[in-house]
Amino acid sequence: MLQPENVGLIGFSMGGYGALRTIGARMSEAAIQQFSSIRDYIQEPEDFHGLKAVRAAILFAPATFWFDEEKSGDIDIPTLWFCGSADETVHYPQVHSFWEKATASERRFITYENCGHNLANNPAPVEARAESWEIYKRWADPVWDTWRLNNANCHFATAFFGETLCGLDMDAYLDEMRGFVDGGAAGIRVEKNGR
Repeated sequence: MLQPENVGLIGFSMGGYGALRTIGARMSEAAIQQFSSIRDYIQEPEDFHGLKAVRAAILFAPATFWFDEEKSGDIDIPTLWFCGSADETVHYPQVHSFWEKATASERRFITYENCGHNLANNPAPVEARAESWEIYKRWADPVWDTWRLNNANCHFATAFFGETLCGLDMDAYLDEMRGFVDGGAAGIRVEKNGR
């Protein structure tokens, strides 16, 4: 059942940074200067365009701030991006701008309106539910229910990998949000290829 040359990759936050590096995103010169002591480890050869075994990637609120937007065209595999419009950790406008410039990639962007950074967390442990918001917010979002987010994430991820890795026609589940109950897609916006 394993297909080592047909891999789907998922990353959230700094895991999204790692996923972007794996699929060919290049660090900015400013970031390389900031980490000059490890320059040899973070600089990629000019002909590197990502690990070819990875055929599709899902990026949940990826940390794009160390990358060079002008070289985002090096990403040439299908990608599905998620970010909350109120994300102040990785900064929604910066993530969206990076996505817009990744023009060599067949790509979609899912926006959860008014959601912060915690759009792909596991639900909070039972013990945290009795704690103050300062503790509970490590797992939760003040606007979006974690279960609703996870269900939507699973819906889109399953459809995306079904399309990109298995060759299924899943456009209706990705672009028209087939499969959501009436009103279940409220607050979710889908963009495709910068349009």
